[in-house]
Amino acid sequence: NDASLAALGYATGVGREFTMTLGTGCGVALTIDGQLSAIRDVGSAPFRDSTFDATLGNAAVARDESQWLQAIGDAVELLANEFGCTSIHLGGGNARRIPRTYFSEASFDVRIHDNDETLEGVIRLFDGPIALLPCATYKYYQKCDECIDEETCGIRNVVKEVRDAAVKIL
Repeated sequence: NDASLAALGYATGVGREFTMTLGTGCGVALTIDGQLSAIRDVGSAPFRDSTFDATLGNAAVARDESQWLQAIGDAVELLANEFGCTSIHLGGGNARRIPRTYFSEASFDVRIHDNDETLEGVIRLFDGPIALLPCATYKYYQKCDECIDEETCGIRNVVKEVRDAAVKIL
């Protein structure tokens, strides 16, 4: 689903990261150390006086955007606690409506993403990390066994340039 692809694009690869996509309805996904983990679909589950989809989707935004924003805050806190996450990623078409500072006082890290990062999830789904070496990836970094000094490693530097060019194209 779109939340799973978004999660693969947004995840840092460290810990329990929860992704919520906000559009027509509400999609959710969980990654643990960068790998998708099965969780319940909350869209049709009860939330407030309705369901997550009805309370957090397009129709709710059109009805009352300030109430919708409060509901997002409540849903994020509820689901972050349910899934034991310290990092939350919000994406989808309606995520852009959330002020960047809205979660500044939250007890967990909340990041708001644009849809471009979902494309990274598509690539990772089929090919894994974008960089060709684990020492040159953004999100799945691992030190090379053979490398003496990463800062002066010519191979790593070239692979990072290729990675950066690929990201720009995407």
